[in-house]
Amino acid sequence: MLAEWLRHKDQLRYYVLKKIDDPDTAEDILQDVYIKASANLSQLKSQDSLKSWLYRITHNVMMDFYRTRQPYDELPDDIAVEELTSEDENLQKMT
Repeated sequence: MLAEWLRHKDQLRYYVLKKIDDPDTAEDILQDVYIKASANLSQLKSQDSLKSWLYRITHNVMMDFYRTRQPYDELPDDIAVEELTSEDENLQKMT
């Protein structure tokens, strides 16, 4: 697996860096891809599809990365609720 990985690693790195503009995060993603690919090598149906299989794993790992990121700050529980104006109330009733 290592020889095949080394053959495709640079192309996968370029693919990840096009989507995620942080070299350290890209390396973390590539490490996860290698670990998942090594652990699931038995699922590979043919050596001919290795490259596309690695790209699919890479894509999935990047999606997991985006899912786990919190791009917003949690609002405090004690935040005041805005009072609705009569216009807002009427709009809500219409929908």
